[in-house]
Amino acid sequence: MTSAERSRPYTPQREDPAALAARTVGRERLLASLQRSFRSAATKANRNHTLLVGPRGSGKSHVIEVALYALRQDAALASRFAVVRLPEDAMGLVGIERVTALVCADLGVRSPPASLAAQQQAIHVALDGRVLLLVAENLDRVMRALGPGGQRDLRSWVETSGDVLLLASTPLLFAGVQDRDKPWYGAFATIAVPPLTPREGHELLLRLAGQHGDSALAEHLRTPRGRARVRALAELTGGSPRVWTILSGCVTPESLDALVPAVHELLEELVPAYQQLLWDLPPGEQVVVEALSTGRHAALTVSELAAATGIGQPQVSKIVRGLAANRWVVADKLPSGDQRRTWYQLREPLLRHHVAYRAGELGVVTLVASLLREYFEVGRARGPATARAAVRLGTEVGTDDAGAGLLATVTAALDGSAEAHLRVPLELRALVEEPSARAGRGPAAAGGEGPGAA
Repeated sequence: MTSAERSRPYTPQREDPAALAARTVGRERLLASLQRSFRSAATKANRNHTLLVGPRGSGKSHVIEVALYALRQDAALASRFAVVRLPEDAMGLVGIERVTALVCADLGVRSPPASLAAQQQAIHVALDGRVLLLVAENLDRVMRALGPGGQRDLRSWVETSGDVLLLASTPLLFAGVQDRDKPWYGAFATIAVPPLTPREGHELLLRLAGQHGDSALAEHLRTPRGRARVRALAELTGGSPRVWTILSGCVTPESLDALVPAVHELLEELVPAYQQLLWDLPPGEQVVVEALSTGRHAALTVSELAAATGIGQPQVSKIVRGLAANRWVVADKLPSGDQRRTWYQLREPLLRHHVAYRAGELGVVTLVASLLREYFEVGRARGPATARAAVRLGTEVGTDDAGAGLLATVTAALDGSAEAHLRVPLELRALVEEPSARAGRGPAAAGGEGPGAA
C-alpha cells in the first residue's frame, strides 16, 4: 500500500477528499441535509447552524470533509462561501479575539487591527458578500476553552453580523448547547451520526480494499464466507466507521477467514487510541470502567460494581450516570424478569476486549469470535452441517447452562427456526455480556436496583 493509498482513520482531513467521498457509505441523507443548509445560507439571510453529534470514531470528521468537498465541486455555490476551520483541539482559543484573529489570517487580512470590533469589520470587508463557513470540530472543547464570556461574544458576533454559518461536531451534547441559560441554547440543528450497519460495514471494507489495490481481500469479501466473517465482526466491533477503516489496513483474506487473528490484529491497532481514552478519565471512572472490563460478567448492577470496586453505592451510582451521559456505558434492563434492576455495560464491546488483550487474557474474545465465526458461516444450513456445528459449538462452550442454552438455540436456528436465527447473535453476546446468561444469575434473583439504589 503506497502512502497515497493509506487511509487515515484519525485524520481524514489529510486524505484525498475524492477518495473519502468515493468510499462513503451510509451517510447519503446526512450529506444531503448539509448541502441543503449550504444552499439556504447562500440565498437567504437566516443561518441554519448544524451540529453533528456522535461518539468518537463515528465518522463526524469524515462527513465534514466530504460535505466540504461536495461544496467545492459546485463552483457557483462554492463562490458564495469562505471556509475557515478552527483548531480541532481548541488549542489557544482563550477568547473571541483569538477566533477573529484566526479568521482574519485565513481570509488574508494583513495586519489585522487590534480591537475586536475593527477585526470583525475587517472580516466583513474581506468576505465581500460571501458567507463565512466556520468549521468547529469538538465544539465542546471550543466552548470550554472560550469560557462563558467568550461564548457570549461569539454568539453576539455570529448573530449580529449575519456573515457566519457554523458547521460543528461534538462527541455528545453538552450544557453549552442544552441549557436554557447558556448563550448557544437553541442555536443548532443537531444531527446524530449513526453507526454503520453490518451491510454498510461490508461495503466500506470492499471500497477500502479497492482503493488500497487489495484485490485478494476484495475477492474474499464478495464470497459467502467473506460476508459471513464480516457479519461476525460486526457483532464484535459495533458500527464504528473508524474501526472498520482500521480493520481494512490490518486484515488479510487468511486472517479474516480465521477471524480470531483478525480480531487480535484489530485490538493491537486500537491500543494507542483506547489507552489515551482511558487515561483521560478521572480516577473514579477509570476504576468503574476497569471493573466492567475485567470482571467475569460484562454487565453489572450498581451494587455489583460497588462490591467490585470498593466504592460506596451512592458514589458508584453518580459515576455510572456520568459515564452514561458521556457515552461510555449503556444502561439496560433485561427483556424478562424484574424490570427494577438496571445493568450497566460498556458501549463499545471492543473496549472490554482491549483490556483483556492488554492483560494477555484472550479466552473471552477468542471464544466469542469462534462462536460468531461458526454461526454466521453455516447460517441456516441443515443436515450434516447442523451436526458439525452442534459438535463444534458444544466443544467450545462446554456443558454449563449458558453453553447448553446457546447450543440449543444455534441448533434450532440451523434447523430452520427463524426466531432462533434472530436470537443467536444476542445469546452469543449474552454468553459474556449478560448476567442472566450465567448459571444462578439473573434479574429474578435479587430485588430492584437502578442508579442510586441502595
